[in-house]
Order: sequence, then structure tokens, then C-alpha cells
Amino acid sequence: MLDTGNILLYYNAYNSSTKTSNRYFEEFSSDRKQVRKLAITKGALITGTLEMLPNGYIVHNPDQSSVNVYRSLAALKTPFVRYTAPKELVGVNVGVQPFSGGSILVSLYSKTDYKLFGFGTDGKKNWVRTLNPKDHVVGITGNNYLGQRRFLRA
Repeated sequence: MLDTGNILLYYNAYNSSTKTSNRYFEEFSSDRKQVRKLAITKGALITGTLEMLPNGYIVHNPDQSSVNVYRSLAALKTPFVRYTAPKELVGVNVGVQPFSGGSILVSLYSKTDYKLFGFGTDGKKNWVRTLNPKDHVVGITGNNYLGQRRFLRA
């Protein structure tokens, strides 16, 4: 369910020989009327993973070390945020979470590094925080605080 109250269905058909996916989105209003239907069958968005955040932003991870964020299904031509992890980091994962108000948090983590990047609604990087790789950000609260948990070993 999106922040607007609309329901979004997302499904894909994977082709194992080409390692690509045709992706389909259908959005319905609360009165069950179809608002939008979109099929992505070519271009860069048919590889990697694709996710829709509750605020309607589309997150595309072409691979584990990079991310592109688009403002909506209607704006899939140019991402407003692009981030690629430094090449020297191994085993990197990149994730995205939305702040209320339209800003986003990009998290980069590996066995040796954990960083958070705050991007504004204009797509510019506003801040960077380095965390202990043993820590884990649980999530963003409704008032834009970050919840964090530290793993302790006995």
C-alpha cells in the first residue's frame, strides 16, 4: 500500500537464459478503480532488482553495489539519486529507505564498512555518517529518527 492509500501490485516474468525480467505494475485507488498500468520490457530496468517505496519512489539496484532512485512510475527515465559504492569494497550491499517529506537514506554496508548517506528531495547528498560495521540501523521512525541496534557478543 502506498502513502496515498492506493494499492500497488508488482509482478515480473523472469527469463533465465537472458537473466532479465519483464516487470509489471498496476495501481488501484481505494474504490478499486485502476489508476495506472505499466509494463517494463526493455532498457536498464529489466535487470537487477526493482522495488517501490511506500512514498511512491522506485528503487532500482542494477547490482549489489549500486542504486538508482526514481521519483515515481511516471518518471523512470532519469533517476534523481544515483549511488555506486567504491570499487575497493568487497561484498557490498546498498539499501534505500524513505524519510517522511521526500528525503531518502541510502545505506552501504559490508563486513568492513557501514555508511549512511542522507539525500534531500533535490537529489543532493546532504550528509554522510560512518557507523561501526557491527551496528545495524533498524529503520526510520515516523518523525525521521533512525533506530539503531548494536550486536554484542558474549
